[in-house]
Amino acid sequence: MVDSVFEFELQGRTLYVDAEHVSQCVELWRTGRYTQLGISDRENPGLKSIDFIEAFFPVADLHLMLFDRVDLSVLRGNAEWLEHFFTNAGPNAIDDIRPFTRLESLGQPWTREFRVDAGLDRLKGLALGGFRSASGDVSELSVLPALEKLSLYSNRLQSLKGLETMRGLRELSVSYAPKLECIDPIGDLKELRDLRFEHCNIVRGFADLVRGEHLLNLTYMKCSPLDHVRFVGRLCSLQSFVFLETDVLDGDMTSLVDHPTLAHVAFTRKKHFTLSERQVLERLGDREGGVRARIAKLNLKKAAAEAAAQAAVGAQ
Repeated sequence: MVDSVFEFELQGRTLYVDAEHVSQCVELWRTGRYTQLGISDRENPGLKSIDFIEAFFPVADLHLMLFDRVDLSVLRGNAEWLEHFFTNAGPNAIDDIRPFTRLESLGQPWTREFRVDAGLDRLKGLALGGFRSASGDVSELSVLPALEKLSLYSNRLQSLKGLETMRGLRELSVSYAPKLECIDPIGDLKELRDLRFEHCNIVRGFADLVRGEHLLNLTYMKCSPLDHVRFVGRLCSLQSFVFLETDVLDGDMTSLVDHPTLAHVAFTRKKHFTLSERQVLERLGDREGGVRARIAKLNLKKAAAEAAAQAAVGAQ
């Protein structure tokens, strides 16, 4: 069993199945205490089939941590149940997800047989590793009508063309994209709350393109140099800006401390930077609603969670 916790609140609970003790695991699953079913190599070394999960149906949320290929026929035959699917290994990726019309989130390595269409109108979250397309962009994903979260890592993208049609996108992450240059479409994404670029060494024009009145968190780490950070002034809701191991050519950090909502920054100082990370954080932290205020709020939340846990133990 694994609990997923964020800011001291339980987000989900995963039951990892031992294929040699399916009946006992089914009993635990039927208690309703678990939100996700997991199958991993740790409990099941050398596993070849996951047909036993039929005993757990309906299963809406499935997590496969298996490095060897297993037969996924049981999933395809029961596509109407699955809402969330994650796998760490390409051999166990679902190639054609079109029959999985109830799917809301998917995380897996990309395969050449990967197929999507507009019928996946519930799919809000998509994470693909090793994504490649003949066009070198993301246009083949633009048919997904409801997408709100998109993560593309270790990919061969040259352009983000296709993103401009994803007007409802709230979170975008692009990492380890050594060939990516054109990111112009990010300027059309007005609903973004979270934008992350990592290890994108030749992207062009980021400082001029990034915008969005709703953007809260911005990461631009180990990427091509920024001309300046003055662009944060047009990000009126920004709370966090991380640009570790990324140069800022003009070196002027004044815009960070002048920002009305910014509460957190992290960056690697260069000699020509006018302020260090510590200096910026100190000035932000002394401001009402700054870093210290947020930490105090989290500490209160933690104390409340601990008190609730102690009360629950005392009531048993």
